Amino acid sequence: MAVIRTTTPAGEPIVIMSESEFERLRELAEDAEDIATASRVDAAFAAGKEEFLTLDEVDALRAAPTLAFWREKRKLETDQLARRIEADPRLVARVEKGECVGDIFLYEQLAEALRVTIEDLIPARR
Repeated sequence: MAVIRTTTPAGEPIVIMSESEFERLRELAEDAEDIATASRVDAAFAAGKEEFLTLDEVDALRAAPTLAFWREKRKLETDQLARRIEADPRLVARVEKGECVGDIFLYEQLAEALRVTIEDLIPARR
C-alpha cells in the first residue's frame, strides 16, 4: 500500500493513497458502523426496549392502519386503550379509522400506552 503523507498549502496534514485502498478502508468503516448498530439493537432487544416483528406481522402492519395494528398486537380493545389514556373511546376509534387526526398529546399518550414511538403510529403515505 503506497501512502504519501504531506500537507496542504495551509499546513493541514493529508494522506494520498490509491482509490482502491481508499474504497477498502471506506468499506471497513461502513462494516464497523453496521456492527456497532447491530450491537446497539441487540442490547436494546435484550433490555426489552426493542422488539422484532415476524414477516406476518410486517404484512399485517402494511395492510392495517398503524394504530389498529399496535392496539391489536397489544391485545387491547379500543375502549380499553381509551381508558388507559383517559380519552373518549369514540375519538380513539375515529383516529384509528383515519376519520380524524388527534393532537400531538393524544399521539404521545397512545404511543406510551402501546409502548411504541409516535412515529410508529403515523400511517405511511400511499
